[in-house]
Formats: sequence, C-alpha cells, structure tokens
Amino acid sequence: MVIKNRGRFSIALTLLSFFVLKGYPQFSFEPDFSIPVIIDENALDFAWAGGLNSGQYNTMDLNGDNLDDLVIFDRTSGKVLPYLNVENNRYEYNSNYEHFFPADVNSWMVLADYDCDGKKDIFTNTRLGIKIYRNVSEDQPAWRVVADPLFTQGTSSQINLQMNQSDIPAINDLDGDGDLDILVFNFFAGGFIDYHLNRSMEKYGICDSLDFQRVDRNWGKFEECNCGNYAFGQTCAEKTGGRSQRQARTNHAGGKALLAFDNDGDGDKDILFGDEECTDLVFFENQGTPQEAIILDVDENYPTDQTRISFPFFPAGYYEDVNFDGVKDLIAAPNTALNPGDLINFRNSSWLYINNGNDDRPQFEFSSNDFMQNQSIDLGENAFPLFIDIDSDGDSDLLIGSKGFLRSDGFYASMFLFENVGDASTPSFELVDEDYLNFSSLKLKNLQPFIADYNQDNIPDLIFTGSPAGNNTTKNIFFMPNGANSQNAFAFDPNLAEQLPFSSGINDNLYFVDVDGDGFLDILLGKPTGAIEYYRNSTTNNFTLENETFFNIDNDIFKRNPSINTFDLNGDNLPELVITDGTGNIRIYEDFRRNIDNPTPPLENVIINSLDESVVNARLGRASWTTFADLNNDRLADMVVGGVQGGVQMFTNKSTKKIPGGEDAGVTLIIYPNPAIANSIVKIESNQPAELSIINVLGQKITHLGTVAGNEILTIDVSALPNGLYLLRAQGRSGKTTERLLIQR
Repeated sequence: MVIKNRGRFSIALTLLSFFVLKGYPQFSFEPDFSIPVIIDENALDFAWAGGLNSGQYNTMDLNGDNLDDLVIFDRTSGKVLPYLNVENNRYEYNSNYEHFFPADVNSWMVLADYDCDGKKDIFTNTRLGIKIYRNVSEDQPAWRVVADPLFTQGTSSQINLQMNQSDIPAINDLDGDGDLDILVFNFFAGGFIDYHLNRSMEKYGICDSLDFQRVDRNWGKFEECNCGNYAFGQTCAEKTGGRSQRQARTNHAGGKALLAFDNDGDGDKDILFGDEECTDLVFFENQGTPQEAIILDVDENYPTDQTRISFPFFPAGYYEDVNFDGVKDLIAAPNTALNPGDLINFRNSSWLYINNGNDDRPQFEFSSNDFMQNQSIDLGENAFPLFIDIDSDGDSDLLIGSKGFLRSDGFYASMFLFENVGDASTPSFELVDEDYLNFSSLKLKNLQPFIADYNQDNIPDLIFTGSPAGNNTTKNIFFMPNGANSQNAFAFDPNLAEQLPFSSGINDNLYFVDVDGDGFLDILLGKPTGAIEYYRNSTTNNFTLENETFFNIDNDIFKRNPSINTFDLNGDNLPELVITDGTGNIRIYEDFRRNIDNPTPPLENVIINSLDESVVNARLGRASWTTFADLNNDRLADMVVGGVQGGVQMFTNKSTKKIPGGEDAGVTLIIYPNPAIANSIVKIESNQPAELSIINVLGQKITHLGTVAGNEILTIDVSALPNGLYLLRAQGRSGKTTERLLIQR
C-alpha cells in the first residue's frame, strides 16, 4: 500500500459550533501594537507602524488632551501615520486614528488652523488645486469639506488656486496680520512663486474665512531657472542674454516644495525650497518685508556645510516640534511617490535637525537620518513577511524579504529573520539575522519568501521570488528544498536552490497553492491591471495558463496589483481567499475552494477600530502582502501585513470562530472517490492531526496508516485490498475516534 502526502488542502465540513463576537462581521481583525520586537537589544517603541519612506510631518491634537501629536503622511503608500504624544515625553503609534482622516488625502497634506479656533484643518491636493477640510472634532477627529477646490481672486475673476499635484505649498501668515496666506509655484510658468493673500482679517477683522486674492505673481522677485540656477531681480531669459524662457529653463516641469518660516527673527518669512528634479534643499532669505518679499541670493548648504540637506530626488522640509521641548524642529525627507533608479535609501530617509534656538531664530543641529524609522521594523521598501517556525520550537517566527535598500555596492535585498523568543501564546520577536541564508549574495530585488511542499516529499520547502539587480522587468521563481527528515524541521541548503521555469513581470504578485487538489502547487498571479491569472501545475514545473480571471477577478483600474493569500481564518479548516490591492483594502472570500465555480461576494470592511468600535476598511497603503499564524494559541490565525513603506503591521484575529463539532471535537473525514474505482486511488482529507487505520468488517485492523497532519490531502493506493467494505478509523487529538465507510470494488 503506497501512501503519499499530497500537500495542503482544507476540507469541507459541517459547522456545528460557533463562538460569536459581538456585532462584528464573521471575519474581523484588530490592530495590535503590544507584541514586543527587539533589535540590537532595544525594544522598538512602535515596531508595527509599517515603516516610513517619504514622510510629510505635521502636528495636531488627536485625542483632546491638549498635547500636539505627530501626524505623518507617507507619500509612497498614501497612508496617514498617527503617533500620540504620551505625557509630552514619548510617542505611541495608534493606527486607529488614521481612519478618522479623509480617505482621499492624496499626494500631500498640510495641517494648519485657518479659522483660528485652535484646531488644525487639512489642506490637501485635489484635481483642480487645493481641497480644505475644516476640523470639527469633538471627542475624536472629524472633518467637513469647506473648499473643493479653493478659489482665489485672479486678475478679473475668481479662479481655482491651481497647483501641480506633487507640489507642497507654503501655508503661513506671510504678512503678519493673523490669517493664513499661501505661496505656491506658478502652475503654468513653473519658476515663479505666486502669492495668494488671505483677506479675512482685512475684510472681516477675524481670521475665519478663506477669502484669497493673488496679489503677486513673482513673490521674492526671483525665478528658478533649473537646479542650482536662479535669476534674482530678473527673469531667466534676461539672465541668459535674451534667450526665451523655454530655452533658458530646462527643469521646471517637476514638483516644488515650499516651507515658509522666520529663520532670522526679523519678522518676515524666509523659505526652504526643494525641486523634484534637484538634489538639494536650498534656503532663500527674505531681505524685504512681510508685505514685500525680496530674495537676493541662495544658500545651498543649509543648515551648514557639514549637514546640508540633500536627497537624490525632491527634498522637502517640515517645521514642527517633535522632541517635546516646545520649540519647532526641522525634518527633511524626499517627497517622492517612487524611487527612480533605486537611488534613495528609504531606511535612512527621515533627517531630524533639533532646534537649539527658538521658533523665530532657530539654530539647527543634525540629530539623525532615521527619525521615527529607527523605532519600527523598517527594511526600506516593500516588506514581504512570512510566518514560519524556523527553529522548530512550536511557535511562529517571522521571516521578511523586501525590495531592497541602497548599499555601497548597489541596491539589493536580503532576508531578515525575527525569531519568536516568546512562546506560542505570548509572542515576542527579536531580530537574529539580517541576512538569513546569505540571500544578499544573490543580489536580488523584490525578494519574497513562501513556504510549501513543492517537491512532494512531505517536508515544506522554501520558494522565493526575486528580480536580478539591474532587471526592472522580470521576476523569477527559485526553489530551495528542505533537507530535513521531518515535517517540523528546516535545513535549507542555498547551494541546492534552483530556478524554476516560470517568470513574470516585476510588478506581478505570485502566490503558490494547490488550487485543484491534485497534489501539485499551482500559481495564482496578481497582475498590475487588477486581474488574477491561474496557472495550473499538472506535473512538477509544468505551469499552464488555465484562467485569466480567476474567481472572476478581472482588470480593475481601482484595484490594481492584487496580492494573494489563502488561509483558514475562522477555524473551520476551510481556507479563505485573501486579497489586498492598490486601494489598501482587504477582500476576503469565504471557503474559496468550494466556491471556485460560483464565487460569492467578498467581505471588505474587516478592521475593528477600537476607538469607536466601528468596522472599517483596512487602509494598508498602495500595495501590501499578508501572512497568517496563530500567535496567541486561540485557534484563529492572526495577520501581519507588509507594505511599500518597508515595514509591517500586526492584526489580531477577532473573527467568529467556527470549530467543527466544538473545541474538543473528534476528527472529520472526507474520502473520495468512494467507492474506489479505476486504479484504486483514494484521497482522504482530515481536519486535524490523527492516527489512521483501516479496519475490516470483523473489526480487525488491516493496516496502520500512521500519523497524518491536519488540513492536508492523503493519497492512498488501496489496490492491494480485496473488494469489499472497510472502515477508515481516525483518532484525533482529543482521543475521540471517527469511522467512515470505505468501499473497494
């Protein structure tokens, strides 16, 4: 009798008992910030914040304690990251507050109090310029749209205050009258700064209105020609001896970032300026007055020659108190949604300069290049997490790959291993290896790990995908067999790794699962278009496109780059299909194998906000990747999500538990085909680990099949059995036995 374990496959069961969670949907997850993470013997303050790439830094009171909290908008992910100011001496990450911010905040966000009510309002991008949300918070942050778009008085009529989508305007009281004015680079000419004066104080005597007039189309009386080249008191064309402005100005198309503040205590506003196509954040001193700005020169080594602010692309500056001393500090970061040429090191892209002076005459001192990044798991870009019990101690460790980060010899990734130094009920993770199995030697980008039994030897293997350095189009699959002699041990040998005959686009998301239950791992491929393709593997290494719209998931411009996982989320031993995509949301399809031919609508709002006990969408960012494991021993799989910010977020599973037959139930078995026909091959599916035996009609044990793992297919050759009736007996973990009739013809 030949027995083969043919890979993971959950089974159809009758649901006999339910654990009901109050008021929440059958699938729900709650953010968890409590699980410790240790790096270099230091416990991270906000390990599960998800990392940080292109941060835009603001402060406001989120929780009504009269302390300014830190609110960061990350442009690469489109996420708002809220950090509570705890007792004015430390930050505490709490993603629940993100859900109180408008979902359409895009490209940039400035928090400023335009109506002088003591509560900061939101200024952000809209297609026609600037959108403003008034802060109407009471117990929790709340907003009301008051301008979409914002209008200003032009030469002859009201016009929308138009600006480049990637620009960041300077929003400050420029003329010293108490209301907020706006500086923005001219939308059409590019190199000149437009000054939009708020006339609220002039007209009404109170700063509660948005009454703007464009009063100057050349604030400061200078023009940016291109990087490092400026015309003071003249135009670029005049500076170059009469050449046209178009000929003289070659780099004006990119975005611009402005920060207005008083650097020298003279009562007028100076500016820090960054350009999308330039590397340096430069300083312009206003040598005029609050009413009439004059810029005569530029400082390209700000704040000092030794610590000047420079990034490969689009530097931007922010002025907020972030060290709780009541004085505003300077934070600089690249203001880019992408990493062109992989030239930015997103592990060190948050530069903090502490202000040792005061708000009106700052004295900046460089503090760190990884502000806030050094207190969370942050691997640069695109964190790909995988739960795996790497040391076989009975709890789940965390292996994380990434797109990579910039090193002295190039841009490539490694695998980071966080060992669970707690236990199966109270996890605690510690970084024990920054280059697990020396993966960095492969010089791959987008290094993503998977665990599955690829070669059908009953031992999980390591599968990983990656793109060779310098290749920005192709993602390859590699297989590394597990040389261990048991299912619970890992002995991966990098020297045995081989490339499989399947490749995909660099932005495709691969996932490996036995879709049809034939024992071979198939591929589900999430496409940048939003569709999911199904490639069936009929024999080892033979992937054939079976379906271009698996589960009826077709092209969708709003749900691009789907990432796929399958896992039993509610304890019924039936795997769910879990999809995240460019919307940042999660889609969960229940019992996906039973519904392949007739997919049911997914559940989409699955995140519990403990602040108001609502259930909301996930807001994971523009791309994300999931992994699941039961971390607290409650028989529900918890979730970790990696994102484009290079970090991970933790969620505890609060789903309605569906344990077949109860918590101490016996084994549930399915046998097919039954009767056994043709070549006398039958498949057995078990819901839990069990001892299996075949019994004849006299009650005699014919053969002992050994111990089998739960949630797997067992393939048995019963051709040696004489035709007749038999019983398949299973004894589960509770000691109870289950018997099913087996017919051999």
